[in-house]
Amino acid sequence: MARSRWLWDLRQGGTSSTAARIFAESVEQITRSSTVVENRPGAGGAIAADWVLRQKGTQTLLFMSSTSSLRTPPQSGLVPIGVLATFSYVAVTKRESPANLAEYMNGASREENYRTVATAGAGSIPHLIGAKLFSDYGVPMVHVPYQGSAPAILSVAGGHVALAIVPFPDFLPFQDSLRILAQTGSGIETEGWVGIFAPPETSSEVVARLSEIFRMQGGSPSRTWDGKDGGAPDRIISLGMATCSISKSHQR
Repeated sequence: MARSRWLWDLRQGGTSSTAARIFAESVEQITRSSTVVENRPGAGGAIAADWVLRQKGTQTLLFMSSTSSLRTPPQSGLVPIGVLATFSYVAVTKRESPANLAEYMNGASREENYRTVATAGAGSIPHLIGAKLFSDYGVPMVHVPYQGSAPAILSVAGGHVALAIVPFPDFLPFQDSLRILAQTGSGIETEGWVGIFAPPETSSEVVARLSEIFRMQGGSPSRTWDGKDGGAPDRIISLGMATCSISKSHQR
């Protein structure tokens, strides 16, 4: 496999960006080739996605995105290779805030300072999660978009915004100072994923080959493609994600 270029639509340094580099390293081991991971954030993932859409038939380019950022419709032409990992979303606030979601929303119905919600961008999945949470309680939400989950969480920790909707892995470094009000399966219905796509008009043969490569690196915890411990699955789990093995059902 020739040297490949991976385009990621989020800022460098986030948990999902770290996961992209873990997968890239694993694929390098399998294919004995090199990969270059490039972060191209902006416009909720649209800048990176639009650029990939113009690279029709490019055989050495891959696009990684997640539910946190990807807003390109399925009919756009991006060719799905598969889902590499999944994660929960959480609504987090400062520890001195009300202890559960119902109490918090009761306070938000009376006080405007509870209504500010930080997310990684306007129109993103976290933005929509926040809108639904507040709508379910009949409380207006004041959205505060940031360029990434980290600055959104920091805005809560610093007292600038009351609540943040972020992927669970991005919350982990702040668990001593913030609390979870709602999460996937308890107040939030959406589960997040990290997926990989190829440009439009990528051949079925290339898609099948890529799917097999990523199926090999998925594996199961503690067992990588070469049988060694501490590989991609373990490292992904340590980030607070669950690994997914790509099956043939993902192939076109």
